[in-house]
Amino acid sequence: MRIRPRSSPNLEAEYPEPNLIPLAAEARARTIWFDELADTVMMAEGSAILGNRFVKPRVMQSPCDHDAADQAEHQQLPPILDYLERTIPDSGFLVEDRLTLADIAVASPLATLGCIGVCVDSARYPRTAAYIDAIHARDHAQVKAMGGPVAKAPATA
Repeated sequence: MRIRPRSSPNLEAEYPEPNLIPLAAEARARTIWFDELADTVMMAEGSAILGNRFVKPRVMQSPCDHDAADQAEHQQLPPILDYLERTIPDSGFLVEDRLTLADIAVASPLATLGCIGVCVDSARYPRTAAYIDAIHARDHAQVKAMGGPVAKAPATA
C-alpha cells in the first residue's frame, strides 16, 4: 500500500521536476508528516482564527466568537510555532534542504493568517518568522511552470 499526502495526486505526474514529494523513504515520510501537521493541526487552529475573525462576520454575516479565535491564536498556535522554531533546519527548508510539499503545506496556513494580521512574532520565533518570510518571498517557478495563477476574467456589463 502506498501512502500519499492528500495534495494534488496528479501534480507529480504532470510536473515531475523538481519533485515536491521526495522519493527517499525517510524524506518522503517527513514531507508527509509536515503535510499532515499543516492539514490537520495548523489548519484547525487557523480556521478557528480566520473563521471567527473574518469568515463568520464578513462572509456569513454571523457573530464572531472572539474567545475561540483568541484561544486558538494565544494558546493553541504557540506550541505549533514552538515546534517549528526548534525544527526548521539551518538550510531554511524542512526536508532535503530544498523546497518540498512540506514547506508549501506549512507556509500556506501562516500566509492565510497573515492576510488578517496574524503574523509570526519575529521576537519570539525568529527562525520561524525568517523561514516563513523566505518561503513567501520565493520565485515560485513551479507555479509558473504550471501556467501561473488564473487571471481574473474582465467584468462584463
